[in-house]
Amino acid sequence: MGRDGPRPHPPPPGGAGGEGGSEGRWGIPLEFNTIALGDGICQGAGMHAVLPSREVIAASVELTAPAYGLDGLVCLASCDKIVPGMLMAAAQLDLPTVFVSGGLMAEGEWRGERVVTSDIKEAIGRA
Repeated sequence: MGRDGPRPHPPPPGGAGGEGGSEGRWGIPLEFNTIALGDGICQGAGMHAVLPSREVIAASVELTAPAYGLDGLVCLASCDKIVPGMLMAAAQLDLPTVFVSGGLMAEGEWRGERVVTSDIKEAIGRA
């Protein structure tokens, strides 16, 4: 299973194997991670690495799956670079794949007002 890094996610349904998981019935699950560059963190020269990172994400999944002889994938991701990277890998590998969205980034609250990511970036631009 591939999961991205910047945002925490709940464990996979039924755990990675164990009781309620797939171990013993369908096989042995393998969880692995990939890189995750966040647009909000990579600034300046680091921004040049963000878009190409989806190719590295795809390559890491494309290398890991056959290396461990995986028969299918369950991908859990939520970032705008990790989602396409994992989908690109799934298409290239031509394995049965279930894609689970980690969901949207939740809004926050600051000084009693609703705040979303674009508000933070706008405030930085004004500073």
